[in-house]
Amino acid sequence: MAIIRGNEPEIFAVVTVSSSPARAAFFVSNIIVTIRPFDLELHFNELSLKVIVDNHDDGRLHHLGHLSENSFKLKDNIELAHDFVIAQLKFDFVSDGRHTLVSAHFQADQLDQIRTPYCISAWGEKADDTAKMGCEIYLFRDDFTETDDIRAMERIIELLPETSAMKAFFFGILGDMISKISSNSAVKVLSSYESAANLSFPDDMRKTTLLSKYGAALAQSYDANKDMATLRKSIGAMDGALALYKERMDLALDLLAELGILYQKLFFHTGDREHINRAISLYEMAANITPDDHPQKSYRLCNLGILLRGRFKDFHNLDDINSSVVIHEKALELGPKDYVWMPTSLRYLGVSLQMRFERGTRDIKDLDAAISTFERILNLVPNGYAQRCPHLSKLSLAYELRFQHSGSLDDINKAILLVRECIECAGSSHAEISPYLNNLATSLSLKFGTTGDPETIDESINVCIKAIDLAGQEDDGYPSYVANLSDAYGYRFERFGNIKDIDKSIELLQKSVESTPDAHENKFTQLNNLSLAFYRRFGSTGDLKDIDDSILIAQRALSLNPTSDTKSAMIFNTLGTAYQIRFSSRNDISDINEAVAAHQNAVKFTPATHPRYPLSLNNLGVSLNTRWRHSKHLKDLDMAISILKTSISRTPEGHSALCSRLSNLGLSHRLRFEHTGNIFNADQAILVMELAVKTTPEDHSKMVGHVQNLANAYMTRYRHSHSKGSDDIERAISLYTQVLEREPSGDASRLMSLNNLGTAYLLKSVHTRESDPLVMAASQFRKSIKCVNASPSRRLYAARQLGAICDPHNPTLSLEGYSAALGLLPQVAWLGQTITDRYAKLRSLTDLTSEAVATAISFKQYETALEWLEQGRCIVWNQLTELRTPVDELREAAPQLCDKILQISQYLEQAGNSDDFLANDNAKRALSEELKNKQHRMAEEWETALQNARKIQGFEDFLKPLSFSDLSKRAPADGPIVVINVHATRCDALILTQGSTTARHVALHNVTLDRAETWKKSLQGWLEYRSLRMREARTGRVDKKVGPNLEDVLSGIWFNIAKPVIDELGYAPSDNPPRVWWCTTGPLSFLPIHAAGIYTSEASSHVSDYLVSSYTHTISVLLGGERPREFTGQLALGVSETLVDSLPIIPNTEQEISSIQQQFEERGLKMLSLRDGEATVKSVITGMENHSWVHFACHGVQNALEPMKSAFYLRDGYLELYQIIRKRLSKADFAYLSACETGTGHEKLSDEAIHLAAGLLSAGYRSVIATMWSINDEDAPTVAKDVYTYLLVDSDSLPNSSNASRALHYATRRLQESKSMDKASKFSWVPFIHFGI
Repeated sequence: MAIIRGNEPEIFAVVTVSSSPARAAFFVSNIIVTIRPFDLELHFNELSLKVIVDNHDDGRLHHLGHLSENSFKLKDNIELAHDFVIAQLKFDFVSDGRHTLVSAHFQADQLDQIRTPYCISAWGEKADDTAKMGCEIYLFRDDFTETDDIRAMERIIELLPETSAMKAFFFGILGDMISKISSNSAVKVLSSYESAANLSFPDDMRKTTLLSKYGAALAQSYDANKDMATLRKSIGAMDGALALYKERMDLALDLLAELGILYQKLFFHTGDREHINRAISLYEMAANITPDDHPQKSYRLCNLGILLRGRFKDFHNLDDINSSVVIHEKALELGPKDYVWMPTSLRYLGVSLQMRFERGTRDIKDLDAAISTFERILNLVPNGYAQRCPHLSKLSLAYELRFQHSGSLDDINKAILLVRECIECAGSSHAEISPYLNNLATSLSLKFGTTGDPETIDESINVCIKAIDLAGQEDDGYPSYVANLSDAYGYRFERFGNIKDIDKSIELLQKSVESTPDAHENKFTQLNNLSLAFYRRFGSTGDLKDIDDSILIAQRALSLNPTSDTKSAMIFNTLGTAYQIRFSSRNDISDINEAVAAHQNAVKFTPATHPRYPLSLNNLGVSLNTRWRHSKHLKDLDMAISILKTSISRTPEGHSALCSRLSNLGLSHRLRFEHTGNIFNADQAILVMELAVKTTPEDHSKMVGHVQNLANAYMTRYRHSHSKGSDDIERAISLYTQVLEREPSGDASRLMSLNNLGTAYLLKSVHTRESDPLVMAASQFRKSIKCVNASPSRRLYAARQLGAICDPHNPTLSLEGYSAALGLLPQVAWLGQTITDRYAKLRSLTDLTSEAVATAISFKQYETALEWLEQGRCIVWNQLTELRTPVDELREAAPQLCDKILQISQYLEQAGNSDDFLANDNAKRALSEELKNKQHRMAEEWETALQNARKIQGFEDFLKPLSFSDLSKRAPADGPIVVINVHATRCDALILTQGSTTARHVALHNVTLDRAETWKKSLQGWLEYRSLRMREARTGRVDKKVGPNLEDVLSGIWFNIAKPVIDELGYAPSDNPPRVWWCTTGPLSFLPIHAAGIYTSEASSHVSDYLVSSYTHTISVLLGGERPREFTGQLALGVSETLVDSLPIIPNTEQEISSIQQQFEERGLKMLSLRDGEATVKSVITGMENHSWVHFACHGVQNALEPMKSAFYLRDGYLELYQIIRKRLSKADFAYLSACETGTGHEKLSDEAIHLAAGLLSAGYRSVIATMWSINDEDAPTVAKDVYTYLLVDSDSLPNSSNASRALHYATRRLQESKSMDKASKFSWVPFIHFGI
C-alpha cells in the first residue's frame, strides 16, 4: 500500500487494483508520475515495493527511482486496509465549498468491500446526488461508456475550480478515456488534451505528460489530414514537453524519438535542411543517452542511421552516409541476434552501403559489401517463407547495379535468377508480384543491351505487360511499370528498327508522364526516356516535330533536377544528342554548340567509374565530329579522337555499344584525313570501321550506319588519294548498294545513302570518264530529291548535283535538278528560323542561283532563267513579302483559312525578327526552346495553310513563285528591267519589258566572275585609300596621286556591261532619257553601273547620258506599285553627333534639315523636323508611322557579322534594320537616306540585298534614295536640296515619289558638273543611288 498525505481538508481517492501484480505495478507507476509535482510523502510497505520492482517495466522503474532520489520517504509500518488495496491517495482540492471524492477500481467484485467506509468518511452529508454519480471513475477499464463514465468525468471537471491543479489532470484523463472508446472523436480528444496542457502550471512536471499526450493526439490528427498547421502545433507541444525535462533527458527517451519523427515529417513538407538536422539531433541524443545494454539501443541506432542516409540522399554530404554505415554496423553489433531483428538490421546496413556506392564513393567494395550483407539475410530466412521475398528482390537489384558497373553477365544472370525466385516465393498475390515482375523486366532489358538476344527483350516486354495487367491503373507502381514497358519497346526498336515499337514506346511514355506528378522521383527518368524516344523516331520519320519535342522535354527534365549529379548527366546526354540530330537536319550552328556543351556537362557530372561514363565520352566525341564539319577547327577532331579512344578502352569487350563506338572513332579519323590529307588517318579509319562492321550483329539496326561509314571511308580515301587504285571506289559503291538494300523505302536516312552512292558514281565517272557511272549517279540523285521527309539541305545537295552533272548532256534532267534546288532554298532557310539564322544558311549557297541561271541561259531558256533569278534571290525579303501579302480575294472564298493565314503570318514575322532565341542564361534556355519549338510548328502550319489555299479553285498559284508571264504583265511601264547574272561559266544580261512574251538576252562575253571580282576589289581599294566609308566633314583637298583608279573600273563596266545593254535597247544620249532598272548579282551588286562611262578624254560617254538609273534587288518589288501613296507629310531628322559611339561630327545635317524644312514650308506642306536630341529611336519610329515621306541625315553603318543589325545612328541609340522591317508602315511612300552605306549589301550574301534601303522597301516604302558608300558632308545638303526642288516643282499637286529617280538624276548631274574639274571630288556624286519605283 502507498499512502500520500497532504494538507487539510482531507479528501481520499481510493484506488482498487486487481490481484495481478503486473497490473498493480503499472497502475502504481502511473500514480507516481501523476503526484510528482505535489509536496507529498510517499510510503510503501515492503510487500508493495517488492511487487512493483519485480513487475515494473524498465521505463516506469526510472520514475520510481527518481522519486526516491527526491527525498520521498519509504516506510514499513503501513497499515493495510485491504489485501488488494495497494494505494490510498489524498489530494487537496475543493469544488464549490464541498468535498469531492474520486475513486477508481479494476474489478467490480472488489468494489463493495472497500468503497462504502471510504465514501462515507469522504462525503458526509455535503455530497449531492449528481456528484455521487461521478464518484466511480474506472481509469483502467476497457468498457467505458459515454453516457456513464465520460459524462461523470466531464461533470467532475465542471465542478473543479479554475485554480485547481487537478483540473488539468482530469482533462488529461478525459482525453485518455475518449480516445479509448471512440476512434471518431479526434476533435474531443484534442480539445481535452489542449485544455489539460493549457491549465497545468508552468512548473508543474505533470505538464510534460499532458503536453506529450496533446502532441501525440495532434500528430495522429496530422497523419489523418496532412495539415501542416496541425503538424507544427504537434511539434510545438512536444518541444514544450521536452523543455520541461531540462537536464534530465534520460527520462525523455521516448519523447525524443517521437519528436524526431515529427521533425522528419516536417522536412518532407518543407525541404528545409534545419528540420532534418533537428530530427537527426533528437534521434542522436536519444541513441547516445540509451545504454548499450538497453533493448531499445539498436532500434534507436537504426532509426538514426536511416535519417542520416535520407539526409545524404537529399544533400549529398558524404559524411552522412559514412556515419549511417558506421551506425548500422553498431546497431547490428548491439542488437538481438534472433531471426526477427537480424534481417532487418542487416537490410538497413546493406541499403546504406549500396547508396554510398551509388551516390558517393563509387567504390566497388561498398557494393560488394552490400551484396554480402543481403546474402547473409537470405541465410537467416528459410526457403519458402514469404518474408524472404523482399530480401531476394533487394539482392537482385544489387547484382543488377553491379552489372551496370562491371558489365559482367554473371551479375545480371544472378539478378535475373534471384528475382525469378522472388516471384515464385511471392505466389499469386497481385500486390506482391507486380513490382517483382517489373524488376525482372528491367533486368532482362539490361541484359538485352549487352547480348542483343531477341528472346530476352521479347520476354522483358511480355513480363512488363503481365505486371501491368496484374496491378491495374490504381496501383501506385503503375506509372513505373508502363515506363519500363515503354523502355523495352524502345530498346527493341533501337536494335531491330521496327517503327511500331517506337510508336508504342512513345504512346506509353506519354501516358506515364501525364499520370506522374512532377514531384515524383520517377518523373525525371520518364521525361528523359520520352525525350530519347522522340529523337529515335525522328531518325526514321524525319518529322521535325519529333526532334523539337525531344529537346523541349529534355529541357523540362533538367528543370526538375537542378542539381549537378549523375541524373543530370543522363539528361544532358539525351539533350546533347537531340541537339546534334536537329543540327544534322537543319544546320543551325547554335544547335551543335548546344550539343557539345550538353555532352561536356554529361561527362563532367558522370563519375569516371560510372557505367555510363563511356557513353558520355562517346556522345561528346560524336558531337565534336559533327561540329568540325561546320567549324573546320582541327582541335575539335583531335579532341574527338582522344575522347573516343578513352570511351572504347572503358567499354567492356562484348558490350553491344562497342561496335558503334568503334565506328565513331573511324569517322573521326576519316574527317581528319579530309582536313590534313594524312593517309595514316584514312587507313586508320578503314581499319577501325571494318572492325566495327565485323563486331556488329547482322540483324542489328546500327549495321546500316556502320556499313555506310565504312563506305564513306573508302570513298574519301579514293577522292583524296588515287594511289590506292580503283578498288576503293568499287568497294564504296558495293557497300552503299548493300546499305540501300537493307534500308526501308520510306526511311528518312535513305536519302543520305542515295546521295553517297550518287557521289561515288560521280567520282568514278570523273576518274574513268565513262558515261555509265554518270547515268547511275543521276538516277540516285533523282531518287534523293523525292525523299520528301528527309533533310531539305540534303535534298538540295542532290538536286544541285543532278543539275550540274547533266549539263550539257541532258538539258531536261539538268533543268529538273536546278528547279528542285531553287524550290528547296526557302525550306533550307525556312520560316521556322530567325532571319539571322536564315542568312547563316544562305551563306554557303550564294552561287546556287547564278549557277542555275547560267545553265538555263546556256540552254537558251531565258524566261526560265528570269523566273529562277526572281525565285532564288532575296529569299528572306521574298518570305517577308509573302507574309505581308494581302489576302482580300482569298477571304471571299475561305474566310476562316484567311484568318488563319493572317494569324500565322503575323506570328512568324515577329518571331523571325526576334533575338529571344539567343539566350545564354541557363534559366532562359528552356523558355527559348519553347519559343523556337512554337516557331517551328507555326512554320509547318504556314505550309499546310498554303497547300489548303492552293486546293481552292482560282488560287492554285497562291503565293507560288511568279511565272515569266506574271512578271512581264506586271512590270513597270516606265522602262525595262535589266537583270545581269554573273557566274564562273558565263555572264549575261536579260531584259524584261512590260507585256513582252520573251526575255531579251545580251551575252556579256568579256565579263567573267574573276573580272567582276577584280572590279569590286579595285573599287574597295579606291574607297579605303580615300577613307570613304563614313559620312563626315572633310577639309581641304584630297589629291592623292597613287592608289587604285576608279576611272578604270567605270570604263571597264561601260565597255563590257552598260554599253552592250544600251546598244541592245537602242538608246541614245538625251536630255530627257528613259528609265532603266538595274538588277545585278554577285560582285556586280557592289558596282555603280549607273556611273559607268569614260572619264579620261574629252570624248566622254556616261550611262547617265543615255538613261535614268534605278536599282532593284528583285523584280517583284516593282510589280503593281506605280501609283504613289497619298502624301501625309515629311519627317526629316538630322543627327550631327550621336551619344552611343565615338563617330565624327557631321555638322551640315543642321543645314540639310533646315533647307528641307524651308522648301516644304514654302509649299505649305506638312513637315516634322527632329534635330539631334529630338531624334530618339522612339520619336523617329513614331514619326515614320505618321508620315509618308522620311529623310535621314545621320550616320549609317552596315554590320557585316549580323546584317539585320545594320543601323542608323540616332541620338540615343541605333535604329536597326530588323526594327524597321518588323513595322507595317501603312503610310510609307518615299525615303531619303542621306547616310553612309545605306545601299550596300553583304559581301557573302550579295544576292540577298541586306542593306537599309532594301529594309525600307520591305517595310513598305516604294521609293528610296540611298548611298553605296560614304558621302561628303558638304555635298549632302546640296544634293538633298536639288532632289526636293525637283520633287516639289509642281505647286499645284502633292509631291509624287515616282519622280524620285529623275529628281536624283537631276541633282547628281548638277553635282557632277560642279565637281568635274576637281580631281579629288569629281566622283562624289557616284554613291547616290535610287531604289524602287
